[in-house]
Amino acid sequence: MVNGSSADRALRVQTALIQWGHVLLPDTATGMTSTVSAPARPRRLELGSSRVALSAVRWQAVTGGLFAAAVSAAGSWIPSFWGDEGASVMSAERSWPQLFVLLGHVDAVHGSYYALLHVWIRLFGASELSARTPSALAVGAAAAGVVVLVRRFVSPRVAGISVLLFAVLPRVTYMGEEARSQALSAAAAVWATVAFVHALERGGRRAWLGYAVVLAAADYVFLYTGLVAVAHACALLLSGSPRRTLARWAAATGLALALSAPLVYWSFRERSQVAFLETLDVADPQTMLVSPWFGSIPLAVLGWPAVGVAGWRILRAVRSRSERGRRDGGARARRAGIPPDLGTLALAGTIVPPAIVLLVNVVHADFTSRYLSFCTPFVAILLALAVAAVPSRALAAALTAALVGTSLVTYAEQRTPYAKDGGSDWSAVASEVGAHGRPGDAVVFDERVKADRRPRVAEHLYPDDFAGLLDVTLRTPYERTTGLWDRVRPLSAARAELASVPRVWVLRAKQHPLTASDPQERELRRDGFTPAAVFPVHRTVIYELTRGTP
Repeated sequence: MVNGSSADRALRVQTALIQWGHVLLPDTATGMTSTVSAPARPRRLELGSSRVALSAVRWQAVTGGLFAAAVSAAGSWIPSFWGDEGASVMSAERSWPQLFVLLGHVDAVHGSYYALLHVWIRLFGASELSARTPSALAVGAAAAGVVVLVRRFVSPRVAGISVLLFAVLPRVTYMGEEARSQALSAAAAVWATVAFVHALERGGRRAWLGYAVVLAAADYVFLYTGLVAVAHACALLLSGSPRRTLARWAAATGLALALSAPLVYWSFRERSQVAFLETLDVADPQTMLVSPWFGSIPLAVLGWPAVGVAGWRILRAVRSRSERGRRDGGARARRAGIPPDLGTLALAGTIVPPAIVLLVNVVHADFTSRYLSFCTPFVAILLALAVAAVPSRALAAALTAALVGTSLVTYAEQRTPYAKDGGSDWSAVASEVGAHGRPGDAVVFDERVKADRRPRVAEHLYPDDFAGLLDVTLRTPYERTTGLWDRVRPLSAARAELASVPRVWVLRAKQHPLTASDPQERELRRDGFTPAAVFPVHRTVIYELTRGTP
């Protein structure tokens, strides 16, 4: 009785697959899947033709999402905030009018994320754990999207491998503990791809309109995420999809672009914000081959061959399907086309956006490896397809273990106090100031390093530790400016404030020690202060100066 019921369910699923036009059969020669028999109008893939099957997909998506979110959230409170996160938190802590003024001058591309973080911080505070939790949740949403996407084509096993590898990829575990928009962009990219597949299955205006709306939302999360639409087009072209499908894609993408027009306009106006990339050698083997997804050379050595093998098999399978369609279906099959399969979508999502960014970078500097974070779901799927193609289960398990184990080495390094931005130590600096400073003391910051590395940012990210201290060089607080950071004045303009101060704390970058020849020390000596103690932290040194002779 049980066996008969299972056979009936299998028959119903197979029938639904044939109706949709995707007969997915294990190809023992290639280790990939084959697609045959494409009708003129593909129908929806009814994974839910049985409630049990649909429930299984949902259960795997939920558990996979929770697993990935937990991996990213674990230890996320350990590393100190750094400059980019400072920009996020400080922007989100502005009032709504102040935030809108800011976005009219800088960071419009991050406006949606800042608005989300504004609400989140109002509810849960701005600690490292709190500010980074939305990113961990976004990683979970992306992982759930990976399951839904993969299960529309292949087995639960491949979906499980995809989620496992996605959850531990170093770029994913980094953006999952980062108060920035990259994790949201990855979730937006994979769910836009789910919407794209749904539109191909349904074929109706409502489905394509839904795709356009999701794609526009992805643009507002992070503008580069919109490049996933070009990857979708390339997947259609590789699969030999008919012109009417390409026309529908073009119409939906055009609508998404129209909906995103305000963001595109303001981003173009603020393009000078990334002008610093022109002064950096950011497109090199490390940033192109290691940093975007793998995080370490050992993992890149393992990962790129797997991606390459998967890509080669996918392209070979595409060619085989195309030839089979021409041979078996003739002109009618060519008009109907063959919808993209999972491998084609994953390959396009991995290769096309980076290629576009790097090509543009030749003319106008626009590349940094974290901008490609939204490609990580497709990289994980390619890796999973490569693992699934290994003929021996034991070898497949060994490859998976090697990929996971190598990733976990980087994961452990990411969860250390000084893991971000080459050693950001603002949390420890704030703790030292909080432990030794007293209300009425003054604090003076090193202003010679670039804005997003200045120790004064710690004052805003860890305000409790600086409570009662006088920031004597502050001219205009950041929230009252049209930019991201405070405006300051020279120490010589603060003599009146220093007159009644018993102690001064000077926070300097290690490369700018406070010496007798330093202008700030000379100014403080002139006002009666002499060095009393030094507290080295990591890349910051704290100097205590008190009134009187040493």
